[in-house]
Amino acid sequence: MSMSGKTFLAAFQVGSRLVPDEIDRRVSRKKINLEKDLLRIKKEVEEKKKEREKIGAESFNNFETGFNSLDLNSTDFPSKYKTLVSNNITGISMSPTAKARFADVNNTVEKNAIYKAWIDNRNNAAVAATAWNKKHPFKQITDLDNTAPEILNAADDDFAKQQQEEKDTALRSKLETEGEVKTELEDQAKFTTFLQKTGSPYKPEDFNKPEAQNAMRRNNQLEEVRDLAVEAGRDGIPIVKRLTLKKDGTGYNNVFDVKVELQEIIDKKKTDRAHKRKSLTESQGNALSYSERMRYDNRVIDQMTVKGLIPEGDTLNTLLSEWGSESKVDFFNVVVEPKYRQFKTAADNFIRAVLRKESGAAISESEYKGAFRDYIPRLGDDPATVDQKRNLRLGVTNVMRRISSIPWDDGVGIPEQPLQFSPVLGDDGKVEATAEEQAQKYFDLGYIEPGDIVEVKVKGGWQPMEFKPKPKKKP
Repeated sequence: MSMSGKTFLAAFQVGSRLVPDEIDRRVSRKKINLEKDLLRIKKEVEEKKKEREKIGAESFNNFETGFNSLDLNSTDFPSKYKTLVSNNITGISMSPTAKARFADVNNTVEKNAIYKAWIDNRNNAAVAATAWNKKHPFKQITDLDNTAPEILNAADDDFAKQQQEEKDTALRSKLETEGEVKTELEDQAKFTTFLQKTGSPYKPEDFNKPEAQNAMRRNNQLEEVRDLAVEAGRDGIPIVKRLTLKKDGTGYNNVFDVKVELQEIIDKKKTDRAHKRKSLTESQGNALSYSERMRYDNRVIDQMTVKGLIPEGDTLNTLLSEWGSESKVDFFNVVVEPKYRQFKTAADNFIRAVLRKESGAAISESEYKGAFRDYIPRLGDDPATVDQKRNLRLGVTNVMRRISSIPWDDGVGIPEQPLQFSPVLGDDGKVEATAEEQAQKYFDLGYIEPGDIVEVKVKGGWQPMEFKPKPKKKP
């Protein structure tokens, strides 16, 4: 049965209205279902959030309880605190209040000196481990907490050595640079002096020119030879004439040989003069011997003073000056300390040296006691008198040396022994004055001079030290 065109058109229009309506209904249903799912998910999220916040609150309470039981002054506090945080603090599930409370606790911990040192050590260990891993690909450090201590120590040592090498390299580079600059400045100064002394046509800016350097080198070599030739005298003239110039003009061929020959002439003349020197008379020889004895005795007396012997302030010490006969001195060898015997021996030797030179005969007991009163401190002497007697001993020793005609610095005889200084201890065993402070005290008294070699007491014995006095405080 065929459909007319009019009927078909009417049917099409009805169908076109039904399709959009069905689509809208389906879209609406899906939208409603999605909204229901979203509500359900939000509800589940809220429930999970509440559950996690509850767990977070319980975890923080556990953390707080554990933290309150920790000792912040204990060396194992940092590691225990780290474990406590790791086991209880999650961050995500914590409530804002719990997070704020934890932040307060953590700020306090981070200011703790032990914790800060621990963090620094871990950071240093991490840096050392990184350096170690670069050099040891088959023995990597991946977990600081679970790495064997010997490997961590090896990494620390290796890193420290690497840092020291870097510092040494930098220092060497700096010193080399400074040395090169200093050398160049010195060379430029020498070149300027050369121009001024010789009237050379070169100018200061010609310093780096090879021909200018050659001219200065030739001049310097000639000056060295000339100085030796003046000391060698007439005998050196033929030798100087043998100098020959190098073909390239950089200096003289045989300058070293010429200098050696001139020095040999100088040394021979010195030897000849020494052989012709007049021998000492008997009186000068005795004076030389006595002066050496007196110098040595003065040093011993000074050293005993440093060790605490005070004849002018102690009756027992003063008995030393009252003992003139040998038999009584033997008695002292039994009853007194070594420093008293050493003082007495040095004093006796000094007095005998003075009196033998003056009288040349046997020394009577009255002479001995008189000289002892003149030169050696006694009970009741005030500080000015003690100082006067010491200056008198030094003065008469110098006079004796002048009589011998041999200066002190000839290298002959008994060398001066350095004074020894040890710390002064109080009754409680504590150090009241260091060895260096003792040396400064006796410098102030005139016993030593700047640059003198003294010895200070250390654990291993006596250690030599060049004395350098402290600068006086400005008023």
